[in-house]
Amino acid sequence: MSERAIEILEATRRFGTKVAVDGVSLSIQRGEVYGLIGPNGAGKTTTFSMMCGYLRPTRGTVRVMGVDPFADGALKGKIGVLPQDAMLPGGWKVGPLLMYWARLSGLDAPEKEARTSLERVGLMEAWGVDTHALSHGMAKRAALAQALMGRPPLVLLDEPTAGLDPRIANQVRQVIREMKDQQTTVVVSSHNLQELEQLCDAAAILDRGKLAQAGTMAELTAQGAEFRVQVAHGTVIIPEPPVPARRHVGADGGRDAPAHPLRRPGIPARGGHQPRGGPPAADRGAHPGRLPGPPAGRAGAAAHVAGGPPGAKRNPRKIPGETPGRLRSPGSGW
Repeated sequence: MSERAIEILEATRRFGTKVAVDGVSLSIQRGEVYGLIGPNGAGKTTTFSMMCGYLRPTRGTVRVMGVDPFADGALKGKIGVLPQDAMLPGGWKVGPLLMYWARLSGLDAPEKEARTSLERVGLMEAWGVDTHALSHGMAKRAALAQALMGRPPLVLLDEPTAGLDPRIANQVRQVIREMKDQQTTVVVSSHNLQELEQLCDAAAILDRGKLAQAGTMAELTAQGAEFRVQVAHGTVIIPEPPVPARRHVGADGGRDAPAHPLRRPGIPARGGHQPRGGPPAADRGAHPGRLPGPPAGRAGAAAHVAGGPPGAKRNPRKIPGETPGRLRSPGSGW
């Protein structure tokens, strides 16, 4: 007996001019939980349908449980399937409908199989409920119960938790874990990477019909580096970035020593004294703790460099045709 539950080799599926699956090759081992990951339109459901025998590939080969899935009756008793958005037929109660499906599958003791499957998905209370009266979550669990009847060695689940509330979705995930413990091969199609990371041994990522990557979950989620964030109660002290030293141009064009990064110009160091007359005019009225910069605007900056004291007002001459506020260079004729 082959160790592979599913083998897909260069499978392509076209719908007219649309290529839904393009040259996909997969190998799924028996007893593992395997994920099909990808965004909507990636080709997950089409690949899933070829595994079930619903769709024949346009090109390539598919083998399921060692047989051709497209041969009549080849997968009977070997596979359970939950299609995406499965619709239950109307006019039935849940229990009798599951018994009918059990008889179609050739299972012994159909009622026992139906009740056992409903118990596994936590839906025994719906035995006598009409199918049209079921909520979306209850209908999905009833369809899942159908896939579990007879304990098939291979179960294919297409978006099994889509549209379910968190409590029911967690219950479905627990059913998948139980099947894994029983060495049942499970294929789960989903676009929820976090969910599949918790459930699967390996997975394939599909994108626009092509196989982007395949491997174990450890390989697919491996990171080159990681960081940790520790959250704790208390006051958070955010360190201030260092303030670069500033140099000022004096009236004589020379440069003085770098200003202390945390001290306003004109303020003496600890233990010193303030010269008479108070701080320079440029510092009067400055915002506490704010380092004074050069005068605002290009005109002010130019006046500062030209020799005026910091903070002194300048009224540069306005020359026709010149940009307002811009000074001509020395020797320009005025």
